[in-house]
Amino acid sequence: MSQSQLSGRERLDKIIEEGSIECYPESEVTDRQIIGHGGFALVYRAKLKRSGTVVAVKKLSPDAYIDEEELYKKFVKEVIVCFGLEHRLLCSMVSN
Repeated sequence: MSQSQLSGRERLDKIIEEGSIECYPESEVTDRQIIGHGGFALVYRAKLKRSGTVVAVKKLSPDAYIDEEELYKKFVKEVIVCFGLEHRLLCSMVSN
């Protein structure tokens, strides 16, 4: 099955599985402060408990869309676009 044939959730799961982005349980993220919000998510400045690394965390809001599949498609598209961006005012995407 090609990437284009996968559902938005399946594509997101595949991106996580490949290690392109990481998904952390809420218990691993501390010191959250809201730094932004958009149409389908809140963005926090936070720290990872294990490493103390300061990160930006995007928490999806499933209530923002009636169609959950559309929410995942938009998020996957954003992840793909962000990997191609480099600018001194943007933070880097972090992966293992």
